[in-house]
Amino acid sequence: MRYRVDNIPWYLKIPFWIYGYGCGLAMYLASYMVRVMCRVTTQGREHLPPSNFILCTWHDNIFPYLTVFHHHPVAHVWMNHPAWYMKPVHVMAALIGIRELVLGSTGHGGKVAADRLVDYLKQGYATMAFPDGPAGPRRVLKKGVLHMALQSGVPIVPLKIKTSRCLTLPTWDQKRIPFPGSTVQVIYEKPIRVTHENFEWATEELTKALS
Repeated sequence: MRYRVDNIPWYLKIPFWIYGYGCGLAMYLASYMVRVMCRVTTQGREHLPPSNFILCTWHDNIFPYLTVFHHHPVAHVWMNHPAWYMKPVHVMAALIGIRELVLGSTGHGGKVAADRLVDYLKQGYATMAFPDGPAGPRRVLKKGVLHMALQSGVPIVPLKIKTSRCLTLPTWDQKRIPFPGSTVQVIYEKPIRVTHENFEWATEELTKALS
């Protein structure tokens, strides 16, 4: 990866900012308009711990998630891919209230970024994890989220998002974009606390809860 969001050369910064902030704002406004025009229902909100937590859902839910969740009441930190083309996503994250962003992903400083994310979790931040990202296989659980929960002591809350009508993109994860006027159903499952003793059980329970 030649350029990251944090090493753009000076002579490319102006077009990079136009691209990043322009597309990021457009994405935010589009998601907000869809949010206003959709009917959102919620189940299992009582499963959210009173302090912080790790929300967890499959990667195909990323657009429904960005449509539904604006301005979290609990301070959130995200770990996200550092590639230059991800700048609009980083801008949108800031607009929906994500307070801190840790740059890293599998193969791109992911271990260091995960350690930083764990530090934020220990300070009381919540986060969101897509355990089959960033490149699949689709709906196959990677154990990074379980290790973060184990190291931080913060529970994982499995999250399901169902859409009555949506556009499915021809991507590896089959991303879904809710149609205006559709119903978006948000379901929180019971939290899962991960320990050394129950690690394999927690892996099975998380996979089952997300299915």
